[in-house]
Amino acid sequence: MSYATYFPDNVKLTGEESDMKHFAGCNYASPVTIWGKPEGVRKGVQVHNRILKKLVAANRVLFLDMKNRMPKDSTLFCDVCHVSEPGAQHFAHEIVQFIIRQKAL
Repeated sequence: MSYATYFPDNVKLTGEESDMKHFAGCNYASPVTIWGKPEGVRKGVQVHNRILKKLVAANRVLFLDMKNRMPKDSTLFCDVCHVSEPGAQHFAHEIVQFIIRQKAL
């Protein structure tokens, strides 16, 4: 499964409390700067997802591209990578539908 993120468009995230206005308003959220500079975090996840896709292609295993299945919607994310309650419901729904489509069970 690829990693889904939400980086708000045209927003320079700083790690400050004011960043949270761009997300769902969860009780618990992590500033992007906990992992590094925002642009580095975004690039790191992109590289990670690229590597995952190469591994999947080389090993012919099932792969859910959650990066492209999760809508880029602020109500679904508590911060750049953690989902809100509605986000978790959407995330779980995508997994269930993938299992059904792939007849994995």
